[in-house]
Amino acid sequence: MYFSQVKIFLSIVFFCFTLILIGQETSFKSFSVREGLAQSQVFSITQDNQGYLWMATQGGGLCKFDGKEFFTITISEGLLSNTVNALSSSGDTIFAGSNNGLSILSSKRNSVIRSIPLSEPVRILKKIQKQLYVVTDQHIYTFVGDSLQRITEEIDLKNFIPEDLFLMDTRLILSTNKGMVSISDLSDKILPEKIETKHITKVVSYQGKLLMGSYGKGILVFNKSGNGYDLVKDTLEMFQDLIITEIFVDRRINLWIGTQRKGVYRYDANDKKWEHFGENEGLSNDHVKCIFEDNWNQIWIGTSGGGVNQYSGSQFLHYTENSGLNGDYIYSVLKSKVGELWVATSGGGVMRINDTMNYVYNGKTGFHDVKVKALFESKNQLIWIGTEGKGMSVYFRRSESKDLKREIFVQSFDTILNFDSGKLFPSTLWVNCFAEDKNGEIYISTLGDGLIKAKVMLDTFPRIFFNKLKVRGRGEISQRINHMFFNSKGDLILATNDKGIGILSKGELTYLNIENSTVPNKITSIEEGANGELWFASEKGLGCIIEDSVVFYRKISGLSSNNIYQIQSDHLGYVWVGTEKGVDRLKLLPSKDLEVKHFGAEEGFTGIETSLNASFLDSENNLWFGTVNGLSVYQPKKIEKTNAPPVVFFNSIKLFYDTLFSETSDLEYHQNSLSFSFGSVFLPAPDKVKYQWKLKGFDSEWSEPSDNSSITYSNLRPGSYVFYVRAGVGEDWSEPIQFSFAIKKPYWEESWFLIMVWGGGLVVLIGVVLLFVNRSRKRGRELRDKLEMEKSLIELEQKALRLQMNPHFIFNSLNTIQHLIIEKDEKSAKYYLSKFAKLMRQILENSRERLISISDEIKTLENYLIIEKFSRQDFEYEIVVEEGVDLDEDILPPMMIQPFVENAIIHGLKGLKERKGKIKISFISGDGYIQFEVEDNGQGRENAEKQKSQIANYHRSTALSVTQERLDNMNKGQNFKSFEIVDLKDELGNPMGTKIIIRVQH
Repeated sequence: MYFSQVKIFLSIVFFCFTLILIGQETSFKSFSVREGLAQSQVFSITQDNQGYLWMATQGGGLCKFDGKEFFTITISEGLLSNTVNALSSSGDTIFAGSNNGLSILSSKRNSVIRSIPLSEPVRILKKIQKQLYVVTDQHIYTFVGDSLQRITEEIDLKNFIPEDLFLMDTRLILSTNKGMVSISDLSDKILPEKIETKHITKVVSYQGKLLMGSYGKGILVFNKSGNGYDLVKDTLEMFQDLIITEIFVDRRINLWIGTQRKGVYRYDANDKKWEHFGENEGLSNDHVKCIFEDNWNQIWIGTSGGGVNQYSGSQFLHYTENSGLNGDYIYSVLKSKVGELWVATSGGGVMRINDTMNYVYNGKTGFHDVKVKALFESKNQLIWIGTEGKGMSVYFRRSESKDLKREIFVQSFDTILNFDSGKLFPSTLWVNCFAEDKNGEIYISTLGDGLIKAKVMLDTFPRIFFNKLKVRGRGEISQRINHMFFNSKGDLILATNDKGIGILSKGELTYLNIENSTVPNKITSIEEGANGELWFASEKGLGCIIEDSVVFYRKISGLSSNNIYQIQSDHLGYVWVGTEKGVDRLKLLPSKDLEVKHFGAEEGFTGIETSLNASFLDSENNLWFGTVNGLSVYQPKKIEKTNAPPVVFFNSIKLFYDTLFSETSDLEYHQNSLSFSFGSVFLPAPDKVKYQWKLKGFDSEWSEPSDNSSITYSNLRPGSYVFYVRAGVGEDWSEPIQFSFAIKKPYWEESWFLIMVWGGGLVVLIGVVLLFVNRSRKRGRELRDKLEMEKSLIELEQKALRLQMNPHFIFNSLNTIQHLIIEKDEKSAKYYLSKFAKLMRQILENSRERLISISDEIKTLENYLIIEKFSRQDFEYEIVVEEGVDLDEDILPPMMIQPFVENAIIHGLKGLKERKGKIKISFISGDGYIQFEVEDNGQGRENAEKQKSQIANYHRSTALSVTQERLDNMNKGQNFKSFEIVDLKDELGNPMGTKIIIRVQH
């Protein structure tokens, strides 16, 4: 029973380095002080909910890593100590156990938010059943709320060195330098006394077993037995005497063992094989301190002195001289049906590699020390080897025979036949390609002898017959065939160096000539695609013949390079193209465009530059690529695609230039410019992350994938919005994160305001209509009033004309002239008769005009005053025109001033004895008007009343009232008086005359 248990376990976990006797080079990416890590000793690693890695260093504090850059937090930022021993995370909260206690940090803020100082170093931080345990050199605590609580007061760890804490069944167990103990009772020893070591470093449950790492005694294996565990004595031999520092089980159930001086061992649960990763395999340091798996199934290995190593589980395995090959430059590769790997390298000859041996066929072993350019396996499992300068060889596996005559051949089961003399093989001895038809006949391309056809008769010893191939038709076989194969139709397709693409069908050779297309003469590689399309490499780049047309693809089409060295199709319909920059996997789309995925150093293809036609698809669908820096193999069945796309998050959301610290949902109408800054963490390939965003309510579709990590929306209209952003690599996109906000309408777009405006507008409209109606009515009234006023004005003017000239004046003037005639004063009579006639003519002429000039008025007044002075009495008169008065402007109604002058002469100057009468007429320019003044030095209005003059006529005579009305109509709407009467007096108050003031709008 005991033996069967051991056998069962050893069938699961057993040391078997089945690495085809050459060690693969593992693609580790190392990060240490040179890359920005604060210190080269990494004792613990954890990951927060944004995807950042946190690394605990011994003296450099904490390092936060996004795959490209490190951000360091030390005691300067509030950390209790720069020597950090253990890490744990919960969401965006990081717990850091250091030599001076426990520090709690916020990942988003990159700062310490709480510190719990302790007098003893924190050694272990472990979350068990959602409870965080804190183990120091002296005590065990639980983290509850914001504080630490000792779980048992009696427990004192002064005599123990704590190593690991785990749950065994229902008991919490602490592994120490003195064995494993239950933390509820230190006397409860879990390990039996008979084991050779009690210093247990790590404990892990794996496939029904309990694996315990020890200090110097390797791995201890325990089986479940009743209520306890029994030690399996047959421990794993490879770990004997090793110091185990870490035991880790990843999500694929692979087992990782970290050691102090031997690097890392990995057990593949699927292949049931062990792999070793040390400094020779690319690990930065063999002293491993911790192992961690991130969200993308990558393994991170912290070391003591070598920083941290990233292992992605590369899709490619790589082999070089360091792995056991006899050269790094790979000329040809073949994986036979029996699983043997054949590799031709720059070391000369050819290597045959299987699970039990590596064998080199060269000059020392019966072959040649030359470059092997072609490796091919025929249906009868013969291996055909083409060389440069030494012809060709055939490897075959001999069968055992009891025929004593052939005993010499039974001594070795593996034999190589060389055809290098030219006797059996008519060639220039340069062979670079093989192909086999459906009948099992082998076609051999040579340099100088065209195509050679070989027929094989296989017995105990193969017999091969060679013939130079002759073809029908006009085409001649090219002397330089670079590559060839039989297509799905059974035709032999040739890639030549001087004649383009040849097709040998049923013995007839033709060269491809496509209408309206040019196929270059030099074709270096050729391959058939999944749908029968023909791919070829030329100086024009990659060509593809599709439905009798040629399409060329270059870097502009998405290829990584225009230099095509290899073309290889796979079982999934992809075409792989090798260049000097790695390999491109191509998928031909219905549009004849290419979907390209590049594999270079970052993707694990470390050989980079490929070799000419050195590629092979084996029976397990693995792709082998020969490069100038070794041999790479792509194993699609081992590829486990991670389901974790990049983690995306907001860095900041800004309103104009101010950061929004809270999720403000309602913004004012003028707060309409928002900037979104976002980021992501994708540790497998941080430089390949793209972003897409969409603002619901503004954008109808996702944006094109972009490297930009920020976007600004300006002048947004009022409304509700949701901003989405997601991150992706290739076709894998994260779930979008979002930010919702709303921009309020301005008050003039609110319903209440619109109702008010429309209501007010309606009221205004009604008011405008009423106003229009009233105004129309008013205009009608004003029009009627105007017509009436004009009618009245005409009547007034007619009255004025009738009243302007006093009949007594005319009668007296004519009597005076008659008296002169009687007195025979003919000269005077003629003079005054002429003046009288001019006055009458002026009055009649001016009566036709609505307005006359001041000049015309002055002429009329002068004629009137001359006659009045002659016919009535002797008086003086003066006419004064102020500077600035325009004499030619038509501004005065006709005979406006004459009645006032006449009134002054008749009434004002009447009865003067002490002084001679004087009339002064003035024309003065005012502010917006012309002022006319008629001033006399007569007896004044008071004396005239005493003499019972017709004072009423002076004030309210018909001529005066008519003049007043005319002036008021003319000056309507002005703010000055149209008419004034001023009584003039001396210093003692005695009357000295009267002044009449008339103002007319200018």
